[in-house]
Amino acid sequence: MELHLSPWLIHSGILLLSSAVAPKNTVAAGLFVAGMTMFSGSIYLLVLDPQRFKALGPITPLGGLCLIGGWAALAFGKRIPFPR
Repeated sequence: MELHLSPWLIHSGILLLSSAVAPKNTVAAGLFVAGMTMFSGSIYLLVLDPQRFKALGPITPLGGLCLIGGWAALAFGKRIPFPR
């Protein structure tokens, strides 16, 4: 697997897992989707045509912040009650 696809694959898997395990945590899911779109999408477009999409440079860190927010929302969201 190529290294540049690892973050996209990891966050896609976490999004699928979190939607199955904690379906009511829509904040985490929304932040993951926004973060993956802004972070990875802006990097992909900047690689394709840097001159045309140079305005997307500042979007990349915002996508990273959304990903961090998604992880925080997933970690500090409502806990799943485990049967004992």
